[in-house]
Amino acid sequence: MPVVAFPSGASGSAVPSGHPTEVQTVAGAVERFLDSLDAATTRAGYTRTLARLTATVGPHHPVANLDCDHYALVMAAWDSAAAATWNRHLSALISSTTWAQRQDLLATNPARRLLRRKINHRGDRAIPATRLEKSCPRLRPARARGRRHLPATGRGRLSYPRAEYLFKTASAELDPHGDGWTLHQLRHSALPHLAAAGRTAPELQAKSRHQHLASLGRYVRLGEETSARITAEHDPAARRRTRNP
Repeated sequence: MPVVAFPSGASGSAVPSGHPTEVQTVAGAVERFLDSLDAATTRAGYTRTLARLTATVGPHHPVANLDCDHYALVMAAWDSAAAATWNRHLSALISSTTWAQRQDLLATNPARRLLRRKINHRGDRAIPATRLEKSCPRLRPARARGRRHLPATGRGRLSYPRAEYLFKTASAELDPHGDGWTLHQLRHSALPHLAAAGRTAPELQAKSRHQHLASLGRYVRLGEETSARITAEHDPAARRRTRNP
């Protein structure tokens, strides 16, 4: 049963010395930290990581006594996971640690020995147009009505995980790695083709909804030949030579 701190009166504090108040326990601090997050998606993502922390050290463990070994035990659950998954859970621990330090609940940094892992991108994540065309017939059964991810009955929409599962299953035979493609890859597959067709960077940014042009580089690699063509087309001297042969 958690110890609750009551306001002190004339007779002094009701919490015995040396006993952590509810907010000073891991469970209490985690609850307060999650409540401080504005973004629901961030809160949902951090909840799993911090639930693991709470289960590892116990809900009544004092926040001030958290150490590097505790955090190492928490992260061991994702030791064999992908680098992106490891980094996501580590970010949750680091963010909660920073919050606890600002609240004067924690004087040390238990995450100081844990390092982010390098994500090795598997080349161009865009799906080649020819392979995408081959996969489309598998995803286009005859139906009289409804959007692509709606059943023929039109009575309910597939969830995103279910739609991605079906897409990955259908595309596994065409994926050179045998894993199947994700809906995220499908969303960005048009970018290299649009770039090769002459679409500008702001247009590509508007379609992909990337906040920064630099992040488009992961999906759009035009090469030196395309770069030279674009430079030549915008060369004022070349345009004058064209008008005055």
